[in-house]
Amino acid sequence: MDGHITPHLTLAELACQDGTPYPIARWPDRAQRIGAGFEHVRAAIGRPIEIRSAFRTEAHNVRSGGARRSFHLVGLALDLAVPDGWLLDVFAGVIHRVADVATLGAVFTYAGRGFVHIDFRPRQGRLLLTREY
Repeated sequence: MDGHITPHLTLAELACQDGTPYPIARWPDRAQRIGAGFEHVRAAIGRPIEIRSAFRTEAHNVRSGGARRSFHLVGLALDLAVPDGWLLDVFAGVIHRVADVATLGAVFTYAGRGFVHIDFRPRQGRLLLTREY
């Protein structure tokens, strides 16, 4: 493996910000699921997307103020920076439009921090969990 999970997503991008690598040996299926979903989002946006946060260790999650049961802890979440020139609402709207095909379980927008959280939690039926912070 050359470090790529998909054409536009690398293992390095999934690593915790504290330097801990994504546990690919433990969760290869999760990495593939995130990669496939991310590719759908990126194709819909049509340009590179910066990943601000992906996998987190428990210690880093606490330091960053993450939720106690965050999907970042189990390697199933990405925080995506709003691309330059895009409005948060437009970016989030495009993500919502591909949520089904990307198998997203949640889309949260963080207006004051300029990013959109996506995760791959199981859905209750066809319900996509959405929140604005």
